[in-house]
Amino acid sequence: MFRILLVQGANLNYLGKRETAIYGTTTAAELDAMLREHARAQSYELDIFYTNLEGEAINRIYRAASEGVSGVVMNPGGFSYSGYALRDCVKSAGLPYVEIHISNLAKRGIHCVL
Repeated sequence: MFRILLVQGANLNYLGKRETAIYGTTTAAELDAMLREHARAQSYELDIFYTNLEGEAINRIYRAASEGVSGVVMNPGGFSYSGYALRDCVKSAGLPYVEIHISNLAKRGIHCVL
């Protein structure tokens, strides 16, 4: 079965509670439920991993590569600004990678280093 690892980066565990004008009021738990339902309906496995520590994200992505995960989807959150080590990990892991963001980074003047 197709298996995706979703990495939710720094500060995303606080969705629905912080800066709701930018990130909305949907909580992390509500988002997870929606994503798990989508995965079930589309017949793929989804592993959701939240972390506020870049090293934990790196370890989880390398573990995913050794576990045969089909690909990584990541919202780097706060790692967007300085996640150079995470960027190197993503390049080295050799997994298909899709990066997502909740807000429009260009509109907010943010450059993601990943």
